[in-house]
Amino acid sequence: MQQNLEYILTIYETGSIRKAAEQLHITQPALSIALRKVEESLGSPLFDRSCHPLELTPAGKIYLDGIYQMHQIEKNVRTAIHDLSELNTGSLRIGGTQYFTAYILPPVIRRYMQLYPGVELHLSEADTSLNLKKLLGSQLDLMLSTREYNPDKFEIYPISHNTLLLSLPRSLACESGLLPWALTRGDILSGKYQSADPIPDPARLAGLPFILLHAGSDLRKRSMEFFRKAGFSPKIALCVEQLVTAYQLSCCQMGAAFVTDTLICQCADADVVYLKLEPAFAVRSFHIVTQKNHYLSNAARRFITLCQEELV
Repeated sequence: MQQNLEYILTIYETGSIRKAAEQLHITQPALSIALRKVEESLGSPLFDRSCHPLELTPAGKIYLDGIYQMHQIEKNVRTAIHDLSELNTGSLRIGGTQYFTAYILPPVIRRYMQLYPGVELHLSEADTSLNLKKLLGSQLDLMLSTREYNPDKFEIYPISHNTLLLSLPRSLACESGLLPWALTRGDILSGKYQSADPIPDPARLAGLPFILLHAGSDLRKRSMEFFRKAGFSPKIALCVEQLVTAYQLSCCQMGAAFVTDTLICQCADADVVYLKLEPAFAVRSFHIVTQKNHYLSNAARRFITLCQEELV
């Protein structure tokens, strides 16, 4: 029974019987037979095989929810026992994009490890959608995100916020007549960008080559809404997976990219300038997300508190 649960969960997570078989180190025919036996015993298929990647059928969603509930019961028991040791032992699994794990969390992680050296930390550095899937599958205890989530299903712990700016090569700012609004990295470090200085009309950005994040990311959605309100379709030079990559490409004169003040402050000087953006678009809050009505370990609670103290 336990083996079948692992099989179904792996097929769901990978979206493919072939990939699941490789991950489970069994043959694809053996996995297909095991899946078919489970479906025959239930009297209903669990996956829609016409979809690539595979998608759950209504019966599959019920079955997967049952797997998650069983995993959660087991996890709650184990975690409650671990908590009796007052964080002398235990583990904490944290999810975040490369931006969060590289530029936001390091000081918090350092402090946490100093306070609780017996707790083993595991970081899942991945796309938010994948981390969300892991959170729902109880493979993560918590995740950092800028997206909005249904409060009926998730607990949201506000942590801090950052400000989006547009990074663009200095030469591009000159060519497009945007230099009068340009800010330097020194202006960002000093906090000058937070003053009430005027911002350029967003319509003036039309025609710039943009480096955007991939479709489906929170910043991509925000960016496209920004362009829609500005009244133009962007000229997309490149699409990348990570905010850090977009910024580095902009620093290499490849185009304009939306970046954060936190990222700018932690990177070296480059021949780029920055433009302020409308506050409604620019201010981006981030928070820690956990599953609602799931046991939250002492290790996780201490981490959330530390984030709120260190990152404000």
